[in-house]
Amino acid sequence: MGGKKFSLDGMLHKAWLHNTSLLQGLGAPPLGTVTKPGVLHFASVLREARTVLGPHQAYLAPTQHQLQVRAKLADASEALHIDPKRVHLVNHLGVADWFLNLMHRVDYPAYTAPELRAKWQGLRGVFGGEGFELLSHGHEKLHITLDRLAAKERWAMNQLVDDVKDPSKQLVDARGTPVTDLSGSFGPPMLALDIWIHQPGGRKVKFVDTARTSYFMPSDQVIDTLYLGLLSGAEIKLPGAALSVGPQIARIQDRFSKILAVEMTVPGQFKSAVFFPEQILFNGAGTKYSAIAPRGIPGMLAHDVRTTTSLKGGPLDFDQYYINVDVHQLMFMIDLLFTI
Repeated sequence: MGGKKFSLDGMLHKAWLHNTSLLQGLGAPPLGTVTKPGVLHFASVLREARTVLGPHQAYLAPTQHQLQVRAKLADASEALHIDPKRVHLVNHLGVADWFLNLMHRVDYPAYTAPELRAKWQGLRGVFGGEGFELLSHGHEKLHITLDRLAAKERWAMNQLVDDVKDPSKQLVDARGTPVTDLSGSFGPPMLALDIWIHQPGGRKVKFVDTARTSYFMPSDQVIDTLYLGLLSGAEIKLPGAALSVGPQIARIQDRFSKILAVEMTVPGQFKSAVFFPEQILFNGAGTKYSAIAPRGIPGMLAHDVRTTTSLKGGPLDFDQYYINVDVHQLMFMIDLLFTI
């Protein structure tokens, strides 16, 4: 993951260009007025944050020192004219929390300063994608919409439990094998994050960005096999990656059929759970997938329906949602991570 090295002067020049763009004429805050001393001060706070948030250490129950660093990050981000509302955050403490959680998510303390600068070109996209995904998790209107979609899919899958006579309307597992011997119902939808698949050969790779899932509850309350229904899934992409999201969605079901296991985290649980292909259930008629991308329109959740080509050659529709995130400011915030 090599390439062009990070340049602080180059980053400041890009901020200046953004400040003089048409966005400034539309009333955007003066991001380009950031100063080199201000950026260097922010870098010093980041260095301190690395010492209180060690490798693989989650920002879950903050210590007193972490809370002090959080306050410093908030002050330093305000001094750099970072506007929380442009990235759908409430205030500068929210900006600080975003930085701390992103640092944990990408294992930021594990990189040395020379590694960060040397690998900037490749890591910038990785950090940016993870940062946008974190921002999308806090978008209330989006999640209300996706929860409603999941509730509809849960209802449809419960109908399939009762109707096993029609082969075209069956539950199937991740291998595509019909599952017809169930009695019970799927429980409340749950948001699953950090979804990974274990592939043959020992590889573990990130899979769908988020999903709505549901545990199957047997009518006799006796759980011989713990089944997990996958109600819907979503891919969360920045503009560049969003160009290929259609083909990616088209391949999801095929990729599921070749896995050894799926690992995912449900909010509120500190450990991820592992499920085998025979435990993961789908609507045999198709699973609903969505794509989420940024669009800098304050307060607006936009939506349209897009079509890709399924692996069988036919049309495959998916929903595309756009949330209010200014990509210019987001990537400026990402670039700050390389200034230490």
